[in-house]
Amino acid sequence: MLQGWITAVFIFSLSPGALAAPKTGDRQKNDELIRVRLGEFEKFRLMGYDLTLNGRARLSDHRRIEVTCSENVNREEISLGELGSFPGPVRLEASGGFIFVNDIPYRSTIIIHNREGKCLVVNQLGMEKYVAGVINNEMQSNWPIEALKAQAVTARSYAIHAVEERPGALYHVQNDTSDQMYRGAANETAKSNLAASSTRGTVLYSPGGVLKAYYHANCGGRTDVPESVWGNKGNSVYRSVSCPYHRSTESAKNWQMRIEKPQLEAALRKMDAAHPGGLARIASLSMGAATPGLRQKSVILGDASGKSVEMDANSFRQLIGYGRLKSTKFEVRSEAGALEFRGVGFGHGVGMCQIGAREMALRGKDHIAILHHYYPLARLANLY
Repeated sequence: MLQGWITAVFIFSLSPGALAAPKTGDRQKNDELIRVRLGEFEKFRLMGYDLTLNGRARLSDHRRIEVTCSENVNREEISLGELGSFPGPVRLEASGGFIFVNDIPYRSTIIIHNREGKCLVVNQLGMEKYVAGVINNEMQSNWPIEALKAQAVTARSYAIHAVEERPGALYHVQNDTSDQMYRGAANETAKSNLAASSTRGTVLYSPGGVLKAYYHANCGGRTDVPESVWGNKGNSVYRSVSCPYHRSTESAKNWQMRIEKPQLEAALRKMDAAHPGGLARIASLSMGAATPGLRQKSVILGDASGKSVEMDANSFRQLIGYGRLKSTKFEVRSEAGALEFRGVGFGHGVGMCQIGAREMALRGKDHIAILHHYYPLARLANLY
């Protein structure tokens, strides 16, 4: 893992223009390996050429394998169709090319674990190929290269932090918005590969080590800090910064969302058998505390009897759905049978605003200037 050599990193100021291009010096280091959870399936399709099974058997011809995991006497057993059943975990490696999981191409190694009758499928690969696979899922491939480079550095930083945080885990990150969007090599392009290779090994670094670099789609005019959203401490390197760049595209327009009160009550019952704080039927919703980024830190739910309870705004957003309640930067109006929200921005608001990064790049800013704007107290470090 990285702990053994992290003290040898080269650290640079993030002042604009301070680092024209990352330098590796005389030291070379292979990519850190990362394990990505692709999902859990009762069965799935696996296909590839010239595969190696468990480091020994070589499947030189074209293979299309129906993989199943069942809960039986031997819960570790994994069926690979006509190849037979094997005790888990099962490793399949592609000496060249790809392994296809449900028709999506992945590089390097697929590891399959039987977890109580479901196949936990994990892609293990080098960090740089992982980063190249993330970029175009988190930004659009036609965006300026300097914005894509900034995305490469943040994605790498987030991923390496996860590897350090969970070194012995079956997987380090998931392939969705729980961590970072990743679909293997399906969306790689020459431009995303260039963004990854030209920033190879470069991460955001804080006094506590590699930064868990959060980012989001649109800040709505000002970024926020982690403790305002998730309540976690120890992220003093983050600052709420003004972002005049966020209105550059259609997605920056103000949004509206309406939810019927019975729908909200049903969602609350799904979250908890009883309404929070023993509330009866929801009658109103009002604002609680505000965050440094001018978002709602909490909301106050009230019923007709005058009873009320305060709820964390991010949890409330998750309850309604991140795609519906696009951010916690909103105002709300209570009507007879519904709540109407009007807001701006998309995402949690912490760290780099992706729309802002795009606009900065269009205005001629390089990725170092972009990173300096959104992570003003961090530094760039070359790990390899």
